[in-house]
Amino acid sequence: MDKLTVVITGANGFIGSYLVDYFLTRGWQVRALMRTPRLEPRPGLSVESFDLASPKLFPDLTGCDALIHCAYVKKQSDDHAGNINLDSTRHLYELAKGAGVKKFIFFSSLSAHAQAVSEYGKTKLAIEKLLDPHKDLILKPGLVLGHGGLFGSILSMIRSLPILPLVDGGSQPLQAVDIEDLAKCVEVGIHKDISGIHTLIADNDFTLRDMAELIRKRLKRKMFFLSLPYGLVNFGFTLTEALRIPLPVSKENLLGLKQNIRWEPGDVLRVFGVQPRSYLKTIERLIKQPAK
Repeated sequence: MDKLTVVITGANGFIGSYLVDYFLTRGWQVRALMRTPRLEPRPGLSVESFDLASPKLFPDLTGCDALIHCAYVKKQSDDHAGNINLDSTRHLYELAKGAGVKKFIFFSSLSAHAQAVSEYGKTKLAIEKLLDPHKDLILKPGLVLGHGGLFGSILSMIRSLPILPLVDGGSQPLQAVDIEDLAKCVEVGIHKDISGIHTLIADNDFTLRDMAELIRKRLKRKMFFLSLPYGLVNFGFTLTEALRIPLPVSKENLLGLKQNIRWEPGDVLRVFGVQPRSYLKTIERLIKQPAK
């Protein structure tokens, strides 16, 4: 099989950077698009400047087999972040179609649904609607378990802090997917030309408190879990955002957790032929495996 060329936006993010490594190790040609190019040169890799806020500077996509869209402008003090993401993704999508890109893959979210309250969830859902489910692949992963993202932040806090604050005691139900299983699904989706909207979650449901307690026990840490009411935490996030104080998690994360709904598992194995690992096995692996 000829070497395929894949374009990955947001290639310096948690999921994007993992996919860069994943496809390079399989001999693909990878074009990594990111706001601040900072990846080390490697065979098969080209790094290009890319900013969703500057659609007129988007690169030529001619000769690419697949485009994986991971980039997202996070809302901070900019109330127009949702419009930037939506309008720029529309422009990127048109460029990809005009360049003959065979497969457009968009990373949405389980928080993207009709009852969404976060701008993140609402924007992801709006982007889903501008794509063609008969041709494009829209992936809705659960909490992605790996050395990064929300899970990576929680793991880091449990390793280093004596107290872990949990909103409403960490009672929020979660569904998750191992980042290795996620990457396999992307690869299968390209090779088999899979289209439509698909959830990427393992069968096991758990709560945030369950996950934190499991990590604490495996790390043999003595830690106090501090339950905080949602309203108080929401006020704290509003204050830190106004003061531009960076935190490992955001108000958007909080809103996503509050408005969680349960999705039916099954797409990972039924559609992609990938047997998803349970969150228990994944957490065991991540605790033993040092972060890169």
